[in-house]
Amino acid sequence: MEHGNAKFYMPFRPETCSEKLEIPKWFKWLWGDFVDVIPTEVILRNRLMNTWRVGITKIGESLYFKNGWANFVADNSIKTGDYMVFRFDGYGPFEVLVLGVDDLTDWDKAIIRMDEEDEETQTQGERKTI
Repeated sequence: MEHGNAKFYMPFRPETCSEKLEIPKWFKWLWGDFVDVIPTEVILRNRLMNTWRVGITKIGESLYFKNGWANFVADNSIKTGDYMVFRFDGYGPFEVLVLGVDDLTDWDKAIIRMDEEDEETQTQGERKTI
């Protein structure tokens, strides 16, 4: 994958995202293509070009945005139903676009629903094989 094309999005759910946010496993593997060692801290930048230092924590086999994440959430007034779109070019900060439900088109919502259904199906499949 070319640099500049690494993107993922996550819905904000306070019960799972307020204090830390799990970075998708596929992105962790892709990230390894960009850098030799995954950093312990990254910079998140919003659309207004404000930045936050956020720690990367490994819990089990998963990576999380953790130390500083709650500040990012509060400072950006992220709430239930918002979507966070992350973009990483392999070198600079993670660019984060926060979209409220009203910012999403019907097409966006349909694609997100399909992606969530695919994710649920994959998760259920993984649970059945364990």
